[in-house]
Amino acid sequence: MTGRDDANDVRPGIGQPVVGLLGDVRIRVGTQFSGVPGLRARTLLALLAMTPGKFVSVSTIIDELWPDGGPESPKSAVQTQVSRLRSVAPMIETGPAGYRLSLDPNDVDLWRAQLLAASASSLEPAEALDTVADAVALWRGDPGGDLGDSTVAADVAKAAADIRDTLDSIAVAASSDVGDRASAIEIARRRWHRDRADETAASSMMSALHAAGRTADAIAVFAELRELLADRWGIDPSPVVAALHADLLGATVPVEPVALSGYPVVGVRHASTELVGRTDDIAAVESLLSRARLVTVTGPGGSGKTRLAHEIGRRATQRVPVVVVELAPLRSGDDVVAAISGTLGLNEADVVMGSLPIGPVHSARDRLRDALTSRPLLMILDNCEHVSTDVAGVVDELIAASDLVRILTTSRTPLGVAAESIYPLPPLNVDAGGSPATDLFIARARAVRPTVVIDPDRIARLCTRLDGLPLAIELAAARARSMSIEEIDNALADRFSLLRSKDRTRPERHRTLHAVIDWSWQLLDDGQRRALRRLCRFPAGFTSHAARAVAEFEPGARIDDAVDGLVEHSLLTVDESDGLRFHMLETVREFGEEHLARDPAERDAVTDSMVAWASSVALQALELHRNGNRNAVVPAIDAEHDNLLAVLRVAAVEQRWSDVFTIFPALAYLWSVRGAHSEVVNWSVRLLGATDVDPRGVPDDIVVFAYVFMASHLGYGGSPRQAARARTALRSVLRARPGTSPALRFPAVLLLHRADGKGLARVLAEAVRSADPEIRGTALMLRGSLRENRGDLYGAERDLRAAASISHDSDDLWGMAQAAQSLGSIHGQTGRHEQAAEFYLHGAQLLWRLHAYEESVQTRTFAAASLVAADRVGDGLALLSEFGYGDRITTGLAVVASDEAMRHQTRATVLGARAEAMLRGGDVSTGLALYRDAAEQCRSGWDDIGDPYAVMLACACVDAHVLHGDHDRVEDLVRWIRTRVCAPRSALARGDLPQLGAVACAVGSYLIARGRSPEGPILLAAATSVAARQDFPSMTLALHLGLARGVLGIDAVETALLRRPRTRAAAAESILAALTAQALRM
Repeated sequence: MTGRDDANDVRPGIGQPVVGLLGDVRIRVGTQFSGVPGLRARTLLALLAMTPGKFVSVSTIIDELWPDGGPESPKSAVQTQVSRLRSVAPMIETGPAGYRLSLDPNDVDLWRAQLLAASASSLEPAEALDTVADAVALWRGDPGGDLGDSTVAADVAKAAADIRDTLDSIAVAASSDVGDRASAIEIARRRWHRDRADETAASSMMSALHAAGRTADAIAVFAELRELLADRWGIDPSPVVAALHADLLGATVPVEPVALSGYPVVGVRHASTELVGRTDDIAAVESLLSRARLVTVTGPGGSGKTRLAHEIGRRATQRVPVVVVELAPLRSGDDVVAAISGTLGLNEADVVMGSLPIGPVHSARDRLRDALTSRPLLMILDNCEHVSTDVAGVVDELIAASDLVRILTTSRTPLGVAAESIYPLPPLNVDAGGSPATDLFIARARAVRPTVVIDPDRIARLCTRLDGLPLAIELAAARARSMSIEEIDNALADRFSLLRSKDRTRPERHRTLHAVIDWSWQLLDDGQRRALRRLCRFPAGFTSHAARAVAEFEPGARIDDAVDGLVEHSLLTVDESDGLRFHMLETVREFGEEHLARDPAERDAVTDSMVAWASSVALQALELHRNGNRNAVVPAIDAEHDNLLAVLRVAAVEQRWSDVFTIFPALAYLWSVRGAHSEVVNWSVRLLGATDVDPRGVPDDIVVFAYVFMASHLGYGGSPRQAARARTALRSVLRARPGTSPALRFPAVLLLHRADGKGLARVLAEAVRSADPEIRGTALMLRGSLRENRGDLYGAERDLRAAASISHDSDDLWGMAQAAQSLGSIHGQTGRHEQAAEFYLHGAQLLWRLHAYEESVQTRTFAAASLVAADRVGDGLALLSEFGYGDRITTGLAVVASDEAMRHQTRATVLGARAEAMLRGGDVSTGLALYRDAAEQCRSGWDDIGDPYAVMLACACVDAHVLHGDHDRVEDLVRWIRTRVCAPRSALARGDLPQLGAVACAVGSYLIARGRSPEGPILLAAATSVAARQDFPSMTLALHLGLARGVLGIDAVETALLRRPRTRAAAAESILAALTAQALRM
């Protein structure tokens, strides 16, 4: 199977691009791909094409088309430009959020090239080169070259350059793989020459030269890179490139290109301004982190703790994975674990190599501990002071569980944990002759007015009055836009005298910061003060649209102007990493809350408008889902997650049930995709326990969606009573909501179906013929899973491929990922390991795009195991090493066996894959020892009765020991497997036939090797009738049949095969009967 034949393939469909950005801007009119006359028209088209299908606000368009100042009637001018452009681009749509191109990314040549690059990355080398060539052929000239000096011109040029870099990277690797060394070198050289300081490009160039036998030239590339980095930035090449250089110096064989990144860096912000005066503090904290497992940086608000932590995190990314978790938005300590898990994208349910996971839903705390103790990591928890007790409990547990994690926290007070090292962040030094504090003031003052007259003595006196607090200094320096240094100094003196006489309850430095913020407050006009009060309820920041929705509830209010004023006064920061978003510092938000609380009427009005805004956001996101634009749902909810959750809490407390049942399903959707199932369960229990719930005015689909989430999650992770209450509530809601769409009613009906499954086959058979693709896809996925469990692998594969095709046609990433995982499972258990790895890798890539990081990593471990099974041992081990599962396991079993907190499925999969690698390499002793450790993970880590994946890995361990003549070591494990299968609540006994076949093979082969049980041949023969799983090489049925023939003789085995049951159901009964009979004799 190739990537292009796969129904999951992301390769774009046929057809020519509609909009061209890879050269001069063009639009397809009929059969002509023509240029667009007029700079503003080209700029407008390019701006819309950079985000096809998404609305661009009118204010953004005005800024792009008239960067030097808008016309007298800007909205009319925009309408005129749009009308002119529509004559050649009729796909422009108007909406409340602005304008958009009603196109798919595939219709824009720039994004088609990106899709082709993504497709090429998963193809065989020859096909990858063809796909890269298709993508490169889309370039017609210099992207952005006819757009002047506009921002969109730079955006187009950068995006095109990044995609071209990716294509060149793929082409270098593919050319090397097919033996075309000359082309690999030429492409790598072209890429490197675009930016000789690009370490990734230099690494690729070095590897290509070395692979061609030109090691001396590769070493020369490193020398040039080192000199350039030293001259330009005063730094050395990264450790990864330096290690490649060291390998080249002593290498005798070609080396593969080195990946410059492994586990993702999450949440680290790269500041737009230099961090002034903290060199010694950075060194001191880094020194503490090298010796201590937990370091807390303490200091008052505004002292620069957050900025320092991000800088330390940025520097650490060269050495270790880094994750930054912002805790300032939290309003309850109960949310600490959820915030960390959400940042990491952890999944609380085990992901299994099968279609119907029956693994347990772990508590979020357990999952977090497992994830963060399985690899080296620096975790930064920022702004802990208001949830310090709960943070202390979490970090204490994490550092006790593993020595791999270092934790850096910032807080106004210490956490009080025994292992904590505290670093009180001092104020910046002040000296008129030059100091960090005065340097910071001068830098920020000159940034707003380059011609400001510097008075060193006054600035030093001013910084002393500000206690050396960086935030206070920056806020004061922002006044230099319209005031002299003398005026700033005098104004501050007056302000401090007034405030310090009024408020003696605050610590001195807190009063200093409060004084500076209050001074900025006094300089605001009424509209700006009103905006600050009303916008302080957004913990995750806000867009211009959100600001208008929440703060413009009076006639004639112009919130956009007020927001601009707050930015100018440095009371808001601007983030343009993913669209324009404004953030209010926590200390400023606290100040705003104080002033908002003084006017109960305004406070209540803001609450009303926040709730209305959040409900609107949730409805819009769920409408995207209903309209088939599912890939936009997760980003839309994720961007506002903290804001929506804060509003949901308020609405629940105030019993605003219509808003609760509008916002909850949106958040539940995101939590489900990210695997945060405990969040859904907790809220489901809370909502089901509420009284007088009446979500009036909420659309039928939204209410039913909410109850579907409740019923599905409580049926999986709740108590039987909670599950029954949820099903009863869902049944009542379906009767009361006749307007529910068929696509949503169908999964609800499935949840309410009989527990014994009687009649389900007929329901699914009708649904797969539905005209609604969503219903067809859901039915095919479920039927495919059920067929896999019954051992009908051909039918299962057919259904799952059809479901994958439906998801692909609708560009549903989540559906594609689920189908890819299930298809990987089917191919793996039937011994088609190469294809299984392709499916798993494709699924992992899609999950990564959805930020479901933990599930993506688990799926990649399944891919690695499949690669090892396909005899691509090096590729499989390299894949494990990318996520920190390589050398620590290779260097000794003690690392795994002693880490009792990391008993989970991913760990067991890694151990199993490495065990097979050792066995294939001839190191039988190490391979079997690794397998026993994997089995111990299964037995101790998740001990639910009959968990299929745990039992399957245990079977692989038994199989390996039997094949290598060491079956005495696994007698206890065989007894454990049999107990799990024969238990009354066992999932395997209820009909997971391939898993049951794996048990029959393992136990039967073991009994034959022991030579003392008549059930051995019966079990092994029956395993061939139920499509026994063969995910690992040691599980290969043919090997065990061969071993049996050697022990029992050919005739005995053939007789057993002739007598085996011919139907899967009869074979399953035979297996269970033989296991029970054998157990009774032991």
